[in-house]
Amino acid sequence: MATLNQVSKLVTLILLGIGIVGCDSSTNTRSSGGGASMGEMAAALDAKTAAEKKEQQRLEAERKAEEARQAAAAQPQIEVVTAHSPKKGRSLEGGGYLSVVAGTRFWAEHQIILNHIRHAMELYRADKGDGSYPKTQDEFMREIIEPNLPATRLPELPEGWEYYYDPEEPLTLKMINRGGGTPSAVD
Repeated sequence: MATLNQVSKLVTLILLGIGIVGCDSSTNTRSSGGGASMGEMAAALDAKTAAEKKEQQRLEAERKAEEARQAAAAQPQIEVVTAHSPKKGRSLEGGGYLSVVAGTRFWAEHQIILNHIRHAMELYRADKGDGSYPKTQDEFMREIIEPNLPATRLPELPEGWEYYYDPEEPLTLKMINRGGGTPSAVD
């Protein structure tokens, strides 16, 4: 019969042998039992962490893009009025040679109106003596547009758009999208 001391040594040797075999299998690329090595498990964990980080970055970028879209939608779109901005004559755009010839009449009329408004602004400025232009939209309509009708009759704009007077740029007639129309209606 074996003594307790001998049994203890035998158990220690068996556990040591199992530990060595287990450690050996974790450093190999593949153990004989088919399990993943420690290196493969670490690589898989790193790949998972990188994928989660990439997904978080993608979600953050999407969130920021959505915030930017909402901010842009909250601010009204303002465009400079050109001879092509009014509604009349827009149906003729992109229809070929005859459409361009027919549309030229409307575009010329619109440009003449814009020129009359600019001339009326210069006359207003000269008449005031201090070199100032109208300070508000109401003053612009009252002092520039109404006294010079019909030469300054503002043509109808596409749906959702209104004329907008900007005192910071008084010689540039603008229009603002108040909603209801398509933002690209002036392109």
